[in-house]
Amino acid sequence: MTQSFEGAMLERLKLLDHTSESIISMSEFMRQHKDDAARVVGMWNDALFSTAYHQHLPLIYVANDVLQNSKQETNAFVVEFAKVLPSAFRYAYTFAQSDNIRQKLIKVLNVFVERHVYSAHWIQELRDDLLAGPQQKLQNELKQSLLNTDTSADLLSVQQALAFLKDDVRACELAEQRYHSANDIMEKERLLTALQEALESEAKSRAAFLRTSYNYLGRQEHIFAHLLSQLAAWNDRHAQLGQLKANLV
Repeated sequence: MTQSFEGAMLERLKLLDHTSESIISMSEFMRQHKDDAARVVGMWNDALFSTAYHQHLPLIYVANDVLQNSKQETNAFVVEFAKVLPSAFRYAYTFAQSDNIRQKLIKVLNVFVERHVYSAHWIQELRDDLLAGPQQKLQNELKQSLLNTDTSADLLSVQQALAFLKDDVRACELAEQRYHSANDIMEKERLLTALQEALESEAKSRAAFLRTSYNYLGRQEHIFAHLLSQLAAWNDRHAQLGQLKANLV
């Protein structure tokens, strides 16, 4: 994938809106690069985690259009989107600004089943994850005790992402300083290109940091919910024993 393509896709992602024309155009552009589906989907995922909340639904619609219109020709997008859709839907659903948007997200999942994009079982698990309350989530996701879950690898990913982000921020600052201190026009043009590349790299690092942080915090939230559930169960058991003791007396 060339830098010119990456730049073009980033620009299209920035201009994406809720209109069908914009969504279809974005989808067609992505499908033109099916041979590099992994990178294309990665950029889509980075955009979802770094953009404003009102842009989440158009991006989900883009994914839906890409999947439906590419599956007859290639399975690459189906495979790559399967890796990121659970966290993407969870993030979009969590920060949806209204129940109407949440309903539209669920509707997209239903379409995946109706159009045979993904299996009904896989979509049902994802849908249950979005709709279930805390206790049901524990039953669905935490069948194995999360008290024994090692999250050190997740934390390391966050720390590494933060380190890359800090490096890219420093690189941007240095590139900007060099640009402003240059006097030669040709040199300024070269440094402006370098500054633009540094800014694009910083944007990717920021998206990666947000994504890894969200995943890590999500794991921590599940563990905390499990602890609260255990505590509630212990409190109930303690109350039952207290009542039994009172009855015996």
